[in-house]
Amino acid sequence: MHERITITGISLRGKNRVREAAMTLGTSEWRILERRGRVSFHHAVGPWFLIEPHSEHSKRKDFLRWVHGVFDPHFRIVQP
Repeated sequence: MHERITITGISLRGKNRVREAAMTLGTSEWRILERRGRVSFHHAVGPWFLIEPHSEHSKRKDFLRWVHGVFDPHFRIVQP
C-alpha cells in the first residue's frame, strides 16, 4: 500500500497542478509510489518521491511527477 500525503503548491506552476488534479480527479490526496536518493534529471541529492493523485481515475497518470522532499521549488509535501 502506498503512503498517502497532501501537497501544496508553492509556485504558480505548483498551485495550478494541485488545483487541476483536484478539479479533474476530485481528490486533494496524493500517494507516494517510489522513493529515491538520486534521480537522473537533477543534480540534487534526495529524498525524491514519485507521486500521483490518490484516485482510481485513469487520468491520474497525467499528474504523475517527481517531487523533492525538502527543496522542491514548486511543491511542499505535508504529512497527513
